[in-house]
Amino acid sequence: MTAERDYRDFLNDTVLACRSIIRFVDGMGLDDYLADEKTRYAVMRGYEILGEAVRHLPDRLKSENSAIPWATMAAVRNRIVHGYFGIDDSILFTTIEQDLKSLLPRIEALVRAHGVVL
Repeated sequence: MTAERDYRDFLNDTVLACRSIIRFVDGMGLDDYLADEKTRYAVMRGYEILGEAVRHLPDRLKSENSAIPWATMAAVRNRIVHGYFGIDDSILFTTIEQDLKSLLPRIEALVRAHGVVL
């Protein structure tokens, strides 16, 4: 039986998933990424975990931190899980550079503000 998880566990999961996704593509260009099936699958799994963790966060926490695109993160997870056959890997890669890297420090700050030690 799995121990019950607190919302802070899910907050921590969001940070760990973001960090992993960013680390997976470190030093890669788009062409390298598209040619690396293992990395593409790892990135997709990271996005799945990120989006699933977001779904378990309290609505109040999300509304109090509305500058973080919670709904978009959950939607990416849903798209990967339910529409995997139409995923544009270049968009996932570009999103890491354009959005996820700047989002990570904000999520880390939120996690620390809720007493989670990173």
